[in-house]
Amino acid sequence: MLTAQTFSFDPGGEIVDQVNFDEYSVHQIDILNETSDTLQLSWKLVEKTFPEGWEVTLCDNVACYGSLPNSNDFYPIFDDNYGFIKLTVNPFQVAGTMEFVFLIFPTGNQNDYEEMRFSLTAGGTTSTTAPGSESINLWPNPASEVLYIKNNDNSTFRVNLTNVTGQTLQSFHIQPQRQKEIPVEHLGNGMYFLKYFADEKFL
Repeated sequence: MLTAQTFSFDPGGEIVDQVNFDEYSVHQIDILNETSDTLQLSWKLVEKTFPEGWEVTLCDNVACYGSLPNSNDFYPIFDDNYGFIKLTVNPFQVAGTMEFVFLIFPTGNQNDYEEMRFSLTAGGTTSTTAPGSESINLWPNPASEVLYIKNNDNSTFRVNLTNVTGQTLQSFHIQPQRQKEIPVEHLGNGMYFLKYFADEKFL
C-alpha cells in the first residue's frame, strides 16, 4: 500500500450502486493529485467479473477502449488536476452483479498501490414502497455538464437541487419510471444536494 499520500479518490475508492436494468449508466472515480508536482500513475485491472450479456466499456484520462484492457498508464496528472477511471454499463435486462477492482500506483512501482473498486448490481424489479435509496438513480457523480436522474418508483417525485446553505437552485418533477436530464454546467464547483419526495398533487 501507499506509504505517502500522493493522491486521493473522489468520491471515494469504492462505488456500490444499483444500475438501471436496461439502460446505460456511468460510474466514475476521479484520482486527485495531492502533491505540488506532476504525478505519473498507472492502473491495473486485477478483478473483472460481470454477467454474460452485460455491456461494459472503460475510459481513463487517456482513451475510451473498445475492449477491456488489463492495464495502462494515465496521462501525467498535473498539480491540482485529476485522472479518472470511468465505467459505462448496460445490463440489457440480465440480472446480476459486477465487480471490477483496479490497482492505482506510481508508474513502475506496482507494490505501492491503492485499490479502487466498482460493485454494481442490476435486478428486474422496481420499487413500489415508500421513497428510499433505490427509488432514485443519478449519474454521473460528480457531474460537470449534465446530471441524469431516473425515477424508479411508481409515484411522481418533486426534486429540489440545493446548495450547501440550503438555497433551492432548481425545482422540478419527475414522472414515474421516467428519466430527466438536468444541465449543471452553469453551476460553480462545489457540493450540491438533491432532495426528493412524493408530490401529493400527483398521488
